[in-house]
Amino acid sequence: MAITGIYDQLEQASKYQEKMGMSSFYSIESQIEKVASGLGINTMVFNLPIQELSGGQRAKVILAFLLLKVIVTKSYGKS
Repeated sequence: MAITGIYDQLEQASKYQEKMGMSSFYSIESQIEKVASGLGINTMVFNLPIQELSGGQRAKVILAFLLLKVIVTKSYGKS
């Protein structure tokens, strides 16, 4: 009985992984880099707290966030 539970969990995990692969889950990092590059955001600012960014950098980060939200929403079909 315990073995059946493990197989059920493995099957469920496999379904989740397949669903994530079909929804471009694994490409999110490259999407982030493309959006950031397109907006002229230097990748060195990725790890900085937003309070340390200039006003222009903050505006670009907010725009990138909104663009990525649209991309993810379309990819996953969620709002």
